[in-house]
Amino acid sequence: FVSVQREVGDLRAVFSDAWVQTAEGQQFVRKMLGAALDAQLEEKHELFARALVNGILDKELSTVKKLLFVDLIRKLSLNALVVLAELDKLHGAQVLSSKGPFPTTTGAPQIATDHVIREVCKGDRFHPYMIEQALEELRAAGLFSMYSMWRFDVHDTQFRPHSHVSAGGASMFYTEFTSDFVRFISSRRELESPSSDGTTS
Repeated sequence: FVSVQREVGDLRAVFSDAWVQTAEGQQFVRKMLGAALDAQLEEKHELFARALVNGILDKELSTVKKLLFVDLIRKLSLNALVVLAELDKLHGAQVLSSKGPFPTTTGAPQIATDHVIREVCKGDRFHPYMIEQALEELRAAGLFSMYSMWRFDVHDTQFRPHSHVSAGGASMFYTEFTSDFVRFISSRRELESPSSDGTTS
């Protein structure tokens, strides 16, 4: 709760949110607290605190997606999560939303393993093998995709993929789903701070 308080200051304001009182809200809070109190996940407490606050206050994410994201925090190694944060600095701002009447078809940046390694390993913080491991882990968790986007076709009521890369190749897409997960585990201060182009990060 100390970590949660650092995120928002007023705990009562968060837990008095109307959504918390619903069955879905209660399910989410129980799942979050169960994960946060797991001693084996102590190194991720700060992430769980952010996710708890964002999960309550973000009304756009579905409950199903929030619960899935909690499972991803538990599953992913700290190395993969740190590398993901670095990748978001490089590519997060390029992701465009698929929502709205005219969703973009080019809003998922394509990233290549060798390019990522060159960009992230500029100092001595990461070794290339650490980046490779993290990328494989993130891909296996579904956070990177061979498809740039899935769009629902109202005519034949099916989801259809847009541009794609070869399965098992060295390139993949940083998608809106990836961006949603990063926002879910980001500090409220990071989400609300203005970026250089005048938008929020």
